[in-house]
Amino acid sequence: MLLFALPEKAAAQGEDPAQGQPTEVVRGVLVMHWEYPHFVRKDANGERVYELDLSRVTWWKKRFFDPLTPESMLLTPLFCISARGYVDKDRLGETGRATFVFTEITSTIEVKVEAACGGQQANR
Repeated sequence: MLLFALPEKAAAQGEDPAQGQPTEVVRGVLVMHWEYPHFVRKDANGERVYELDLSRVTWWKKRFFDPLTPESMLLTPLFCISARGYVDKDRLGETGRATFVFTEITSTIEVKVEAACGGQQANR
Protein backbone atom coordinates (compact mmCIF):
# COMPACT_ATOMS: atom_id res chain seq x y z
CA MET A 1 0.00 0.00 0.00
CA LEU A 2 1.35 3.41 -0.96
CA LEU A 3 0.58 6.43 1.17
CA PHE A 4 1.06 9.99 0.01
CA ALA A 5 1.12 13.04 2.27
CA LEU A 6 -1.11 15.76 0.91
CA PRO A 7 -0.08 19.39 1.14
CA GLU A 8 -2.07 21.24 3.80
CA LYS A 9 -4.07 23.23 1.25
CA ALA A 10 -5.04 20.11 -0.71
CA ALA A 11 -6.11 18.35 2.48
CA ALA A 12 -8.39 21.26 3.32
CA GLN A 13 -10.24 20.85 0.02
CA GLY A 14 -12.71 18.14 -0.83
CA GLU A 15 -15.65 17.40 -3.06
CA ASP A 16 -19.38 17.20 -2.49
CA PRO A 17 -20.20 13.71 -3.77
CA ALA A 18 -23.86 14.60 -4.34
CA GLN A 19 -23.15 17.56 -6.62
CA GLY A 20 -19.57 16.99 -7.79
CA GLN A 21 -18.72 20.46 -6.48
CA PRO A 22 -15.31 21.21 -4.94
CA THR A 23 -15.69 22.09 -1.26
CA GLU A 24 -13.50 24.08 1.08
CA VAL A 25 -13.12 24.63 4.80
CA VAL A 26 -14.64 27.93 5.94
CA ARG A 27 -15.14 29.87 9.15
CA GLY A 28 -17.70 32.51 9.88
CA VAL A 29 -20.99 33.41 11.48
CA LEU A 30 -24.45 31.99 10.88
CA VAL A 31 -26.91 34.81 11.50
CA MET A 32 -30.28 33.17 12.13
CA HIS A 33 -32.36 36.24 11.34
CA TRP A 34 -36.08 35.44 11.55
CA GLU A 35 -36.71 36.46 7.94
CA TYR A 36 -33.34 36.40 6.15
CA PRO A 37 -30.90 33.94 7.75
CA HIS A 38 -27.44 34.27 6.22
CA PHE A 39 -23.80 33.22 6.49
CA VAL A 40 -21.01 35.76 6.99
CA ARG A 41 -17.81 34.12 5.81
CA LYS A 42 -14.66 35.50 7.43
CA ASP A 43 -11.22 34.88 5.99
CA ALA A 44 -8.02 36.68 5.02
CA ASN A 45 -9.89 38.57 2.28
CA GLY A 46 -12.41 40.03 4.73
CA GLU A 47 -16.09 39.21 5.04
CA ARG A 48 -18.56 37.99 2.43
CA VAL A 49 -22.28 37.41 2.99
CA TYR A 50 -24.25 34.50 1.52
CA GLU A 51 -27.71 33.00 1.67
CA LEU A 52 -27.44 29.60 3.33
CA ASP A 53 -28.43 26.04 2.59
CA LEU A 54 -28.35 23.79 5.65
CA SER A 55 -30.24 20.88 4.06
CA ARG A 56 -27.13 18.67 3.97
CA VAL A 57 -26.35 19.09 7.70
CA THR A 58 -29.56 17.71 9.17
CA TRP A 59 -28.02 16.88 12.58
CA TRP A 60 -27.02 20.52 12.94
CA LYS A 61 -30.49 21.78 12.02
CA LYS A 62 -32.10 19.42 14.54
CA ARG A 63 -29.74 20.41 17.33
CA PHE A 64 -29.43 24.18 16.79
CA PHE A 65 -32.02 25.45 14.32
CA ASP A 66 -35.16 23.41 15.06
CA PRO A 67 -35.33 24.44 18.77
CA LEU A 68 -35.51 28.12 17.79
CA THR A 69 -38.96 29.57 18.31
CA PRO A 70 -40.46 32.59 16.52
CA GLU A 71 -39.75 34.59 19.70
CA SER A 72 -36.11 33.52 19.95
CA MET A 73 -35.61 34.06 16.21
CA LEU A 74 -36.51 37.73 16.79
CA LEU A 75 -33.37 37.94 18.96
CA THR A 76 -31.27 36.90 15.90
CA PRO A 77 -29.15 34.06 17.29
CA LEU A 78 -25.52 34.02 16.08
CA PHE A 79 -23.34 30.92 15.71
CA CYS A 80 -19.59 30.98 15.11
CA ILE A 81 -18.88 27.95 12.96
CA SER A 82 -16.17 26.00 11.21
CA ALA A 83 -17.55 24.10 8.27
CA ARG A 84 -17.05 22.63 4.82
CA GLY A 85 -19.07 23.54 1.76
CA TYR A 86 -19.18 25.50 -1.45
CA VAL A 87 -20.68 28.64 -3.01
CA ASP A 88 -23.55 28.01 -5.41
CA LYS A 89 -23.37 31.19 -7.51
CA ASP A 90 -26.22 30.00 -9.73
CA ARG A 91 -28.70 29.87 -6.84
CA LEU A 92 -29.51 33.35 -5.59
CA GLY A 93 -31.60 33.84 -2.49
CA GLU A 94 -34.32 36.36 -1.73
CA THR A 95 -31.76 39.09 -1.10
CA GLY A 96 -29.93 38.44 -4.40
CA ARG A 97 -26.89 36.86 -2.73
CA ALA A 98 -25.24 33.62 -3.83
CA THR A 99 -26.01 30.59 -1.64
CA PHE A 100 -23.43 28.82 0.52
CA VAL A 101 -24.18 25.09 0.66
CA PHE A 102 -22.93 23.47 3.85
CA THR A 103 -21.86 19.85 3.45
CA GLU A 104 -20.42 19.52 6.96
CA ILE A 105 -20.34 21.67 10.09
CA THR A 106 -17.41 20.65 12.27
CA SER A 107 -17.77 23.04 15.20
CA THR A 108 -20.32 25.50 16.54
CA ILE A 109 -20.62 27.95 19.39
CA GLU A 110 -23.53 30.32 20.01
CA VAL A 111 -22.47 33.89 20.74
CA LYS A 112 -24.19 37.15 21.61
CA VAL A 113 -22.30 39.43 19.20
CA GLU A 114 -20.68 38.71 15.87
CA ALA A 115 -17.35 40.24 16.94
CA ALA A 116 -17.00 37.49 19.56
CA CYS A 117 -16.13 34.99 16.79
CA GLY A 118 -12.74 36.57 16.12
CA GLY A 119 -10.04 34.16 17.20
CA GLN A 120 -12.32 31.90 19.27
CA GLN A 121 -12.26 28.16 18.93
CA ALA A 122 -15.76 26.88 18.32
CA ASN A 123 -17.03 23.80 20.11
CA ARG A 124 -19.56 21.27 19.04
